[in-house]
Amino acid sequence: MYNDKIKRDFLTEYGEKRADSMVKRVHTFFNKTALFEAELGKDLYEMNEDELLSCIRQTGYKPKAFKTPLGALRIYYRWAIDNGIIENTVDISADKYTVSDLMAAIYFDGDVYISEEDLLQICERIPAEFNQTYFTAVLFAIYYGLDDGNECNLDTASTNDLGLRSVGWYDQVDTFTTKEKRVVAIPHHLAITFRNAARLTSFNNGLTAISKPHVTSLPVDSRQDETIIFKQGARINNDKYPNRRWARFISRINNSLGTSLTYDSIRDSGTFTMIAEACERSGQNLKADMESGNEALTVNGANKRLVYNRIFNDIGLTITWDDFFKKYKTWVRFLRDA
Repeated sequence: MYNDKIKRDFLTEYGEKRADSMVKRVHTFFNKTALFEAELGKDLYEMNEDELLSCIRQTGYKPKAFKTPLGALRIYYRWAIDNGIIENTVDISADKYTVSDLMAAIYFDGDVYISEEDLLQICERIPAEFNQTYFTAVLFAIYYGLDDGNECNLDTASTNDLGLRSVGWYDQVDTFTTKEKRVVAIPHHLAITFRNAARLTSFNNGLTAISKPHVTSLPVDSRQDETIIFKQGARINNDKYPNRRWARFISRINNSLGTSLTYDSIRDSGTFTMIAEACERSGQNLKADMESGNEALTVNGANKRLVYNRIFNDIGLTITWDDFFKKYKTWVRFLRDA
């Protein structure tokens, strides 16, 4: 362990009120961070936020296994202060967050933003042996969060869920109503893709041809209410692993195209894109507000957070400004200047 004596003293005190198994997990965590600490010449409590998150990411922990070490990390910071090892005025990166917040920051990759144009280009490269229309429908359904975070919510999605909503005096936007009854604005090209996907009777998932269930006997041109995205085999304990099927689906695309897409990178990028476009339409300078910092959003006595929260709600998102800023602040570089 880096700073071995200090960490052993901490583990001794930490273990007085905790099970041996918890102490061993934290000891293992410290062993895993030791190389990065040595490279920087800094203990964990001396690192700035970016250094700390980079250090923790390189340990390779999966989120579920990380809760005990992260909880211990916050205790370690406070212990170092209480024992005079660091000053109470030091900027303690880990102490800014709850464990859940810190995990979200760690597992959110700030370098994988996928613009709508990027995703369209990927879809255009989907090989002929797959069905480009179907794969595009799935990827953009994830991108715009139309599955509400659970793949099964798209099993019954149909063209009946498509609609139009008036914007201003003359304009209209295409919409999609999710299973959770959220009305989400979607680009016109996606509405067209959904209608084309609804006319399919089968598609190739990269391994085998999948036939569409309960295909109507009506002529293709008459199919106006068919399901858009249909199941690719049995569900797999979807309460516990709600998007395992999407992970397999995306993996086939990655293997074919050499991309590194993940469900989270697609979904997070889509949320960011939707918000950026909505703020631009509303005349808000999102880039400037993010660069000015979360505490600066008070204009003429009015809390501008409420303005952003209303914009997010209008496009069918449940995220708040504070959550958005905390998660996406490193993506401000992807925003256009107003």
